Amino acid sequence: LMDAKIAWDGEVQGITIKKGNTEIYLQIQNRNVFVTTVREGKVRYSLIAAPRIKDSRTFIPVRFISEHLGYNVAWNGETQEIMITR
Repeated sequence: LMDAKIAWDGEVQGITIKKGNTEIYLQIQNRNVFVTTVREGKVRYSLIAAPRIKDSRTFIPVRFISEHLGYNVAWNGETQEIMITR
């Protein structure tokens, strides 16, 4: 995922995503997410929808993750495509 390292903690259903000096921590069925950076320290955000598992797949908020890792996200309604660029 965008050259980031992803770790899963099955005991608490936690997901840690690290890229450079940015760390993002999410938990399944928890709308709170923590983003830690050198500049801002640890900041808590509240998501509209919590990460979840469905049919053995984990779903996370791609726009939130992408933007906090420094990417731009655009939606093309005509083609129903998401574009993620640096």
